[in-house]
Amino acid sequence: MAVPEEDRTDKPVALWTHLARWSVGGGLLLLVQGMFADPAWVEAHYVRGLLGNIPWGLSWLTGWAPFSVAEVGLGIILAIEVLLLLMASSDVLARKRRLGNALWGGFAHLLDLAAFALPLFYLVWGMSYGRPKAAERLGYEPYLPVAGEQLPVDELQALAAWSVDRTNEAYRAIHGDVDDGLTVTEVPEGLDLHPILEASYASMQADLGESDLFARERGPFKEPRVAGTVMSWFGISGIYVPFTGEATVNPLPPSWSRVHTTAHEKAHQRLVASEDEANFYGALACLYSDVPVVQYAGRHYVSWQFLRLLGQVDREAARAQWERFLPGVHRDREAVSAHWKQFEGPMEEAGTAINDAYLKAHDVEGGVASYGRARLLLLAWVRSGGPALISEEMVPPTTLEAAVEP
Repeated sequence: MAVPEEDRTDKPVALWTHLARWSVGGGLLLLVQGMFADPAWVEAHYVRGLLGNIPWGLSWLTGWAPFSVAEVGLGIILAIEVLLLLMASSDVLARKRRLGNALWGGFAHLLDLAAFALPLFYLVWGMSYGRPKAAERLGYEPYLPVAGEQLPVDELQALAAWSVDRTNEAYRAIHGDVDDGLTVTEVPEGLDLHPILEASYASMQADLGESDLFARERGPFKEPRVAGTVMSWFGISGIYVPFTGEATVNPLPPSWSRVHTTAHEKAHQRLVASEDEANFYGALACLYSDVPVVQYAGRHYVSWQFLRLLGQVDREAARAQWERFLPGVHRDREAVSAHWKQFEGPMEEAGTAINDAYLKAHDVEGGVASYGRARLLLLAWVRSGGPALISEEMVPPTTLEAAVEP
């Protein structure tokens, strides 16, 4: 039964209370922007300083839970928000409350959440976007190509051939020296990637000049069972949740491909914010391991990146090197492509657009295209002699004449 106009009880919206919250939140955001202007300060006092213990502490705390705390927390928040929406809608439909009052209340509520969540995001992790770029931190800038430079085809062909050979070797190490294991490569049942990758990051710390905090163990990665399908529909293979410090990995793609994803998200746990840098650090974490399937994931990623670089200057040469992959390696790659193909569509495009906007909002050049810039860091790493820190067999050709002809 409709309530008469004079008996409607609109819910009061305490404007001054909301304004106070928004002002505090906005002030904190302005303070963060000021800190972003000084990357050296962010590196010294946030990443390497006392504040860097906050994301580590969150990761350690939520790591005790055998489930994704982020997945459960998000479910609770969504349930509460849906309940509030239903209650407000019910009041409006029953004419107990004016539509304008409900909309204003909802808008104020969302701004309250933003005023709380955004400063908290930067405190617990987001400030890491303001640290110096990896090329500067690692001293790789002299080895990076300058803008507009055409990379030497011979050099890229040598690197592509070298990395394809290393990938094939790793594949044979897993499958008993055969060219095709006849099934998609899987992470052996019972193999715990968490301590393996944590050991790699501890080994990397000195070589990369990172702080002792970088080597400190983080909480284990989580594989949300309920949200896995949703992640696939949105084209998400993994995500780091700053509010819980959890490295979250989509459990649905082939398990061998999830190894590098896990290493990537564990880089985010260590305040490596940019996606290209997380891809680079994740690849190194795989290469620093002596576990065959982990090595394989890292080498596969590296070879794919060098093939992409070669393809930019000589597509036929890249195809010739790509065909040198063992049949089993091709099978693995096709399995990954098949997984993601079934989820192509508007939701995947929306997920990409959201991610692109988020990255660009944090001054990540190119947005989602930044993922691919890891190949330039890998090129600089090779040029600087980085592979020698891992293994003699990972040292690339020392001359351009060492290129392997297809």
